[in-house]
Amino acid sequence: MTKHSESMLPHLQHVFKLLKVDVTKEQLDKFAMFDDFLTALDDLEEAQAYARKEAAKYASGKSNNLKQAKQDVADYASHLKTNALSLAQEFGYSTSKFKWSCRYDLDTSFNEVTVDFR
Repeated sequence: MTKHSESMLPHLQHVFKLLKVDVTKEQLDKFAMFDDFLTALDDLEEAQAYARKEAAKYASGKSNNLKQAKQDVADYASHLKTNALSLAQEFGYSTSKFKWSCRYDLDTSFNEVTVDFR
């Protein structure tokens, strides 16, 4: 659980209390895990946007930080994969046939991350 999701727990507890919904600590932890996954997805999308800007600079011959941007995308993708695996295991999905693909590696005009839990 990240610091972000830990700070979110009191807010979630308050919302559920206002809605008069009983929620266990375990359920709150699952909400926090899902929030971590969504945060990691947002972080990856931001890193990809930055990498696209740096690639455009590179293409036009301007000073750029493309090497670091590519590394950041790889790091954020790895973090997202870790969160996806943890989330799948938490909700009982088998990860033995877990397939992770990023079509962007094969077709740079298409930017989508696909996770198949089957």
